[in-house]
Amino acid sequence: KPTLGLLRAKDFAGANEEFLSAHQHYRHGRYKECLVDALKAFESTMKAICKRRKWPYQSTDTAKALLAVFFSNGLIPPSLESHFSSLRSLLES
Repeated sequence: KPTLGLLRAKDFAGANEEFLSAHQHYRHGRYKECLVDALKAFESTMKAICKRRKWPYQSTDTAKALLAVFFSNGLIPPSLESHFSSLRSLLES
């Protein structure tokens, strides 16, 4: 519920739509479609954060590239880098 509250903000409208779509797919057992829309929501959320903080990024950037932007700007502490490296690997596969 807290996530849904945050996604209602105007800047996160696209991410909210993708998240709700992923949730619908999940509820109906369409897991492949759920994962696709969940990744889209994740990327849209990261792009909204970059836009809000005025960090440079490309509209075509993937989650991997956006995570690099987060690391280079200190949003994610270096102590968590190994955890996010695993996430990067998962996203790449």
